[in-house]
Amino acid sequence: MSAAPRCAGCQQPIYGTIVDALSASWHPRHFVCVHCQLPIGEGQFSTDSGRPLHDRCAAEMLICTVCHSPLPERFLVDYWGNRYCPAHEGRYPHCPYCYRLMAGGGATAGGDSVRRCAVCLSSAVLNDAEAARLFAAARTWLHQEGVLVREGSVGFELIGRRDLERLLGGSVGRHFGITRGHRVGGRLARITVSMVRGLPRALFAGACVHELGHVWLRQHGIDRLASSDEEGYCELLAWRYFGACGTPEGRYHQQRIEEVPDPVYGGGFRQVRRLCERVGFGQLVNLLAYHKQMPR
Repeated sequence: MSAAPRCAGCQQPIYGTIVDALSASWHPRHFVCVHCQLPIGEGQFSTDSGRPLHDRCAAEMLICTVCHSPLPERFLVDYWGNRYCPAHEGRYPHCPYCYRLMAGGGATAGGDSVRRCAVCLSSAVLNDAEAARLFAAARTWLHQEGVLVREGSVGFELIGRRDLERLLGGSVGRHFGITRGHRVGGRLARITVSMVRGLPRALFAGACVHELGHVWLRQHGIDRLASSDEEGYCELLAWRYFGACGTPEGRYHQQRIEEVPDPVYGGGFRQVRRLCERVGFGQLVNLLAYHKQMPR
């Protein structure tokens, strides 16, 4: 009796209906169009760089997503696979959160002046209940990674962009939150994490992980790190979280962290990541907690 073939999509044995395509076998539900992510089923299909497409989706991909005209011979493609005429680049702004081109100029959310695309607007975190749920989920994920954040003494709040600017003492820039320690009699009594309102859901959750990294450092009395070491460590946590998401949004935000040119955030992340690759993540956390400084 021969072994059941394995699905190229999920790597599990196939029992029942098999779709044989592109020199591989698939569960019917896993042979999906790269454009619309719906099953292709039996019949004709097209390919794009070896990836399957519904014929109708292949036709759509030859149309500019901005002006809906046929694409010229040379066209631009963004991270998300949207194809558009080169003439639109520079004419329209890019979304600050996902870099999609905003032909309509984007829209604001949460009472701030930041304009974002329709996709990021649809997942904007605007209410306290959702924000608190995502913050708690971020803390749970960190616990699973061995980064234990003690609960009781950590406060959380969702604030507007102007409030964040006031707390930072200047422009928000690429900051999405701030962690503040409150001392009584020289001792750390509590910590407050303030996150800006209106971030798209995936980015908000990763930013919560970053800020909880600051909380963990304070709770362990690690308060003399160089800025690049502290921000690099917190960015490493967020980078690992985005990678664990296993989504296009997660991978996009991972890539953004990898490419940040800033010497504190980007340079710090790359240095701490190299250290993590050398000693292992668990050992990095243990050494940092024990020695109160970044191991070298």
